[in-house]
Amino acid sequence: MAGAREDTPESSSSAAGSEDRPGPARLIEAVPPAESEGCGRPLEEAPKKLCGYLSKFGGKGPIRSWKSRWFFYDERKCHLYYSRTAQDANPLDSIDLSSAVFDCKADAEEGTFEIRTPSRVITLKAATKEVMLYWLQQLQMKRWEFHNSPPVLPAAPDATLAGNGPALHLKLGQEEAELEEFLCPVKTPTGLVGAAAALQPVPAMPLALQNISLKHLGTEIQNTMHNIRGNKQVLGTGHGPPVEDFPQSAEPQSEEQASALDPSAPGKEPADSPKPAPKSSLTTCLTQKTKRQSNTFPFFSEGLRNRTAQEKVVALEQQVMVLTKELKSQKELVKILHKALEAAQQEKRASSAYLAAAEDKDRLELVRHKVRQIAELGRRVEALEQERESLLHTASLREQRVQELQQHVQLLMDKNQAKQQVICKLSEKVTQDLAQPPNAADRDFLSQQERMEHLKDDMEAYRTQNRFLNSEIHQVTKIWRKVAEKEKALLTKCAYLQARNCQVESKYLAGLRRLQEAVGPEAGECWELLRELVQEALQWEASEASADGVELSPVSEYDEYGFLTVPDYEVEDLRLLARIQVLEVRSHHLLALEAVERPLRERWAALDQLSPSAELKQLLRAGVPREHRPRVWRWLVHLRVQHLHTPSCYQELLRRGQACEHPAARQIELDLNRTFPNNKHFTCPTSNFPDKLRRVLLAFSWQNPAIGYCQGLNRLAAVALLVLEEEESAFWCLVAIVETILPADYYSKTLTASQVDQRVLQDLLSEKLPRLMAHLGQHRVDLSLITFNWFLVIFADSLISDILLRVWDAFLYEGTKVVFRYALAIFKYNEEEILRLQDSLEIYQYLRFFTKTICNSRKLMHIAFSDMNPFPMKQLRQLRAAHRERLEAELRELEQLKAEYLERRASWGRAVTEGCAREAAGLRAGTRRVARSAESEPDAAAAAAAATTCAAVSKMSWHPQYRSSKFRHVFGKPASKENCYDSVPITRSVHDNHFCAVNPHFIAVVTECAGGGAFLVIPLHQTGKLDPHYPKVCGHRGNVLDIKWNPFDDFEIASCSEDTTIKIWDIPKQLLARNLTAYKKELVGHSRRVGLVEWHPTAANILFSSGYDYKVMVWNLDTKESVIVSPVRTITCHQDVILSMSFNTNGSLLATACKDRKIRILDPRLGTILQEASYKGHRANKVLFLGNLNKLLSTGTSRWNNRQMALWDQDNLSVPLTEEDLDGSSGVLFPFYDVDTNMLYVVGKGDGNIRYYEVSAEKPHLNYLTEYRSYNPQKGIGAMPKRGLDVSSCEIFRFYKLITTKSLIEPISMIVPRRSESYQEDIYPPTAGAQPSLTAREWLSGMNREPILVSLRPGSQLLSPQPQPPEKPPPTSMARTSPLLLDQPAKRSAEDGQRPFPQLEGKAPRWAAEHRPEEKKSWLTNGFDIFECPPPKTENELLQMFYRQQEEIRRLRELVTQREVQAKQLELEIKNLRMGSE
Repeated sequence: MAGAREDTPESSSSAAGSEDRPGPARLIEAVPPAESEGCGRPLEEAPKKLCGYLSKFGGKGPIRSWKSRWFFYDERKCHLYYSRTAQDANPLDSIDLSSAVFDCKADAEEGTFEIRTPSRVITLKAATKEVMLYWLQQLQMKRWEFHNSPPVLPAAPDATLAGNGPALHLKLGQEEAELEEFLCPVKTPTGLVGAAAALQPVPAMPLALQNISLKHLGTEIQNTMHNIRGNKQVLGTGHGPPVEDFPQSAEPQSEEQASALDPSAPGKEPADSPKPAPKSSLTTCLTQKTKRQSNTFPFFSEGLRNRTAQEKVVALEQQVMVLTKELKSQKELVKILHKALEAAQQEKRASSAYLAAAEDKDRLELVRHKVRQIAELGRRVEALEQERESLLHTASLREQRVQELQQHVQLLMDKNQAKQQVICKLSEKVTQDLAQPPNAADRDFLSQQERMEHLKDDMEAYRTQNRFLNSEIHQVTKIWRKVAEKEKALLTKCAYLQARNCQVESKYLAGLRRLQEAVGPEAGECWELLRELVQEALQWEASEASADGVELSPVSEYDEYGFLTVPDYEVEDLRLLARIQVLEVRSHHLLALEAVERPLRERWAALDQLSPSAELKQLLRAGVPREHRPRVWRWLVHLRVQHLHTPSCYQELLRRGQACEHPAARQIELDLNRTFPNNKHFTCPTSNFPDKLRRVLLAFSWQNPAIGYCQGLNRLAAVALLVLEEEESAFWCLVAIVETILPADYYSKTLTASQVDQRVLQDLLSEKLPRLMAHLGQHRVDLSLITFNWFLVIFADSLISDILLRVWDAFLYEGTKVVFRYALAIFKYNEEEILRLQDSLEIYQYLRFFTKTICNSRKLMHIAFSDMNPFPMKQLRQLRAAHRERLEAELRELEQLKAEYLERRASWGRAVTEGCAREAAGLRAGTRRVARSAESEPDAAAAAAAATTCAAVSKMSWHPQYRSSKFRHVFGKPASKENCYDSVPITRSVHDNHFCAVNPHFIAVVTECAGGGAFLVIPLHQTGKLDPHYPKVCGHRGNVLDIKWNPFDDFEIASCSEDTTIKIWDIPKQLLARNLTAYKKELVGHSRRVGLVEWHPTAANILFSSGYDYKVMVWNLDTKESVIVSPVRTITCHQDVILSMSFNTNGSLLATACKDRKIRILDPRLGTILQEASYKGHRANKVLFLGNLNKLLSTGTSRWNNRQMALWDQDNLSVPLTEEDLDGSSGVLFPFYDVDTNMLYVVGKGDGNIRYYEVSAEKPHLNYLTEYRSYNPQKGIGAMPKRGLDVSSCEIFRFYKLITTKSLIEPISMIVPRRSESYQEDIYPPTAGAQPSLTAREWLSGMNREPILVSLRPGSQLLSPQPQPPEKPPPTSMARTSPLLLDQPAKRSAEDGQRPFPQLEGKAPRWAAEHRPEEKKSWLTNGFDIFECPPPKTENELLQMFYRQQEEIRRLRELVTQREVQAKQLELEIKNLRMGSE
């Protein structure tokens, strides 16, 4: 049982069911003699087919045994097929050799070897050990041929195969030579392989059924039936010898028949070939049977009649070699003939010249030339003779050397012969000894000899096994390397294709966005089609589209360091831009994966020892791979702080912090939840990173008392923690940055070094990018507003994480020079985009987020370190020194001005104090006189006291010296878990709205919804876990941006959406059973998305809306139409998006905050601007009327991007009354004002805390009370109206906090601690009720009314059940000419702080109530409210009134000074305008 080599047969059609698995008889072929003669090499060198009989160990249970199988190899698939006999039509099964390994064990039965595939192990046994080795070597070669051969197309012509043949055989020849180094090639076993093995009888088995495969019983039956039909056809001819004679005569006749049927034999055709006469022999039967099988399987017929493709390739190879040699000889012959022809032509030319010469002189010159040539040739002949003699001498020397070597060989042969004789004698002696009868010692010796022989055989077997296994390991290793190279090439190609796909998809989304902006919603069907395409593009994911694809870099929600991969923009079309951003980042990553990242990682892996060098500098600039970054950063930090580092310093600082609280601990605690709100490590409640960050910052505040803590250090420490992970390493990294890399006073109170760097950056930008700076200077853009934070936190809030960490890699090694380089590179990267912007507001909007649009880190790095050169450190030091001198001079001048002002203010105070002392002495003298005369004349004394008091009152206004507040101890109480609303799918939109609306019956929340916008309406009592299939209110085609309940109808709600519409919904009183899609009214008028809706506070069915088309629209819902397309008023005075709207108490004024940084007070009916604030030091996001205090509050950011509150005078918006910076976070601040208690609540988006203040008309206007703290950041928030509070628990306000991270809505109650459980009238004054005081028609006609008040006492009625008489609207002509005169009585009432009579009656003191008939017309006397503040009765009260009057005088002087400054500014502006006009 053996096999021989085979080649892939030509492709042909086969029978059904056997197309992929060739029949065993197809591969039985002997090479015809005629074909071997036509080849250029002997027959034994021609490739043979690998087939033969082997025993296979198989079966289950008792029938598990060896079974004889016919094995044959198919080169097309690298499969080894097997069947029961060689004549079977269909194989039983196959073995995939492409991924198989081979093994033979020395201790196993002789001839046994294994084929191991990934799915199974096949045990085979050959007849002898030589046959086993032959099979193993051939299988190895076939496997190698398959892995090295290029893929062959089914219809490939023979010329292609012949072209690839030489290279393929060269590789295979090299492989054979390498295998011979391990294991010598085994000769082909004769008669046991190929067609010869097929003609041998099937090996006999002990039992007939033992050789049958029960697993493939169907195939066995098919093969048996096929053989029976073939035998019947053979017996039907009347010929055929006994079966026993078949093997003897089959081989010669088979060869003869194959030769006769060969169509490729020269001079013969298949039709003309002589047909052999029928013979009574088994050869004829076999031939006929072979013909029948060939008819059944055309593949066999082609194999017997024609040579295979591989054999043709070999023949063509031989012919090519012969023709090549012949061509070479012909070329040499041509060269010789060329030389002979050239010599003949020269001779002919010389003869012609000689004969053509006219004179003897010319002929003589030709003869002399010939003589010179002959002499030259003679010299060359002599040189050649000398060379020949030297070669003859060398040859003689070599002959002598050969003779010496022959003599030496003869000596060695004589010596060898003598040794042979000695060996023969010893052998004869051993034979004689063995002939004698052995004794006991000899028997032991013989047994040991036998054991030695056995051991030698075992050693030889193990040696053979070792050589084979070495060859197997060698070949498998080469195959593995080749497969790894192919896989690497395929992965590179796949990465490139994925990157291209991402780029194409990004361009597609950008194109959709531009088309959407260009078409607009007016286009109808085109707009709808574009919107659907955008939705499909946003919802489609590449991982879902290609489930079988190779995912090289899956885009997850977070990156390796926990940052959100989708950037958090604050611009329009957020989701589309975010998707484009992700695709661009991914494409750049994929393109750089193989070309840049892999070589860089190999260089870092080869760098064992870190030491300062130019190579390390270049590697750090290129970026450190993630796996090496912690080690490199630790080394860089140690290099910076090795002179400061002590082993136990960090632990000592922590113990010190635990012993006593640092003054900066409170600010650190506030900033913890604001650190990286887009990083899961700092937002996850279970993460330990916030605790680590707290300890690092506290330790640093003790380490550096001069700085303590500065906002911005939290981000530096957070970046260090994300990379280094260890607290102590992050602490020393922070120390290295603050104390060694950055200048000393970078984080001081004055931020001197930071301001210097901003001026240095301006100079460098003017030098490197003059065109950009000229453009920015033309539009008066202050870049320090953008770049100051870059330098303060080293780009921590600006760049995406991948680029940020590359900047830090170089920054820790080279210092602040890297920050300047990258700052310049960022502007260079986006220079063209900035130059295209022609409006200062657009430029500021672009600069706010343009750093997050940078995706190509390699391009940015090249700009920073190549395009910005030269960049000497000496220049940077000189610029810093120069600007530092100028800044310090400016600071000294400011300090001098401040000292002069304080000195002047102190002199004013001394003068006023002396005057007041004199007045107080006079008052005391008058009081004493009154007291002395009181005994004699009581009436006169009373009159004098009254006169003194009235004189004092006429000069002063009195305020209490110390503020006493009922709300000083207000605290926030969160609801328990069972009273919260859990599993609520809160929207993930980043629009700056509340996303929540509450009334005493329902809570409405904007939610996530596919295919449009929706919100949930949950009954207030339905707490706990929400059903995932809870019905939604869904009718918008775009995301819902804002929702508001009607203040006069608890079952009506308004919603606005990105689909440019506003919808009014009626909510049923019972629970929703299905999604609510039927709206009550639809308002259509905006051309772009609608961002805000507000109900009028006193008029019924009046709704205001603002959109991204910069318009505010007034809608009258008191109509019968279900679709309203025309608002009653459109206000078009805004130049940008409206961010906030707020009404005053009676709805006569509307305040708006716009994206152009201006606050406007409008007349809501006429749409005219009454007041406008354009203060540059405060950028407002939200604005709010503060009841009847005649003031506005706005929240936004300061010039240094700190969150800020500003209080404004309603009648003068030029300068805010007061400004208060809160922190450096980026979330929007939502203000809420309780007009009844004068309490202000400030809620930050993304914060966990709620601050609350008490607002007063006197300075300081904002009195900080305390704050509610929580670790859960709020996405949005809703506030309950006062009529829905729980007065029994002294609840004065209630928030509903949206926590996206937990899908939770948490109620938070603001409670005044009181011991009594009865109703507290002092903290629950009358509040606005649910009844409108005006109809829509009345308000539109010009009427204004205060809201109708109700008492919160249980069971009480309206305090003003009858509406107040409406104030008469001004004449139409007056309203048109002077909008400021509109509603003068109401405005004057609001300014004076007067309330309706029932309220004053409750607040008036008893003594005032007794004298009310006489004093009704004079409640205010000289600006003094005698009902609220009674006149002083003692000297102490009089002195208090005097001191408060001095405070008021000082305030008025400050106000006058401000007015003077404003007047000077206006004068300067007028002068500049005049100069410009001239």
